[in-house]
Amino acid sequence: MATMEHPNIVRFIGVAWESLSELYCVSEFMSGGDLRSLLQNYLATGTPQGMNVSKIQIAYGVAFALTYLHSLDPAVLHRDLKSRNILLTESLTAKITDFGTSRIRSDGSMTSNVGSGCVFFWCGHLGAGYA
Repeated sequence: MATMEHPNIVRFIGVAWESLSELYCVSEFMSGGDLRSLLQNYLATGTPQGMNVSKIQIAYGVAFALTYLHSLDPAVLHRDLKSRNILLTESLTAKITDFGTSRIRSDGSMTSNVGSGCVFFWCGHLGAGYA
């Protein structure tokens, strides 16, 4: 994840720890929350169902990120893409996160990094340049 740079993939900042058994991945802050919460809010507030500009923009961002991941050599397969793993900026730009169960495809074989999932959090003292 540290070497993947794309406008629709949550930026990895670093690693923090309290002990060797408590490691945390630090990522950019996504002020829009996750896609699942946005869709639940749409239902709760009676927002009309169906497609609109915001939903199309989100779908495009996810497709753009997946196209990038699959075009890498070797390709990266996310394997846990769901609404909770799509984070949003304030302007509803979608970014994929949580590569804990992703796999790298190389020559038809699969290798897994299962178990290396990270707990993401925003460390406010890093400064506004990371938001």
